[in-house]
Amino acid sequence: MNPLDDIPVSMRFCANLRKLVALCPSTAEAARSLDINRAQFNRYLNGEAHPKPAVLKRISDFFGVDARILTEVLPGGFIAGLPPPGSVRPPPPRNFGLENAVHFLPEHVSHYVSPEELPDGLYLYWRASMGMADSFVCSALQMKTLPGARVLRGYVNRSSILQTDVLPPKLRELRGWLLGVEDGYAWFFASAPAWNNVALNFTSRPAHRFSTYLPGYFALARNETVAGRRIGRCVMERLPRKRASIMRAAHATRYYKAEELPEGIRHELMKPLA
Repeated sequence: MNPLDDIPVSMRFCANLRKLVALCPSTAEAARSLDINRAQFNRYLNGEAHPKPAVLKRISDFFGVDARILTEVLPGGFIAGLPPPGSVRPPPPRNFGLENAVHFLPEHVSHYVSPEELPDGLYLYWRASMGMADSFVCSALQMKTLPGARVLRGYVNRSSILQTDVLPPKLRELRGWLLGVEDGYAWFFASAPAWNNVALNFTSRPAHRFSTYLPGYFALARNETVAGRRIGRCVMERLPRKRASIMRAAHATRYYKAEELPEGIRHELMKPLA
């Protein structure tokens, strides 16, 4: 039995709150930042009272947690991974459903990929074009680390043929996250607002520690009757953390014919799918 489960449910909130307040310079500072009367705040800390929903949300947003602090004891490892109090922007209401779905998934520590294994920074995302036959495309992605998660951001390339050149950046934006899997990495992308698509990419790990290529394949969630590719080869290319990488990414981001691709990239993208 987990020893944390021995704490009565009625006392779990105050136990969690004491751990969270320990991240602040002082209890008084925490109460002041939360705009909660110090005497009332002490009652929360001592288990003599529980906050109303609006106050609970304020506390949860401030510490970067959610309402489960009322009923579930937060383990020490989770507390250690939290960002500084007051630094987390609460998710917009439209993402609450996705957040609940993620909480429903089984716990699996190995899904987290550390920055030491795969560094933050710029990546080039090479793949066959999903909308233009006989063409390939390279997009720049920015990877960064959030508490307990690795996230990605990029943009759909401009194209007069696909009419993406008239769209503002916000409508071409791609966001996603990275998960570690058995023999590589899973890259999930929620496509730009102009399209209601989700894409999954799998890439293997680099062939050796000096390799910058992570080859794999992509699959786009769309109907097979829609024109264009739904699955194909891809390569994620890590760029070194140097100023020159910004220029490299800017120049590489475009559409290509097969003969225009860098040799190593062409070798991977032209392989037949098994």
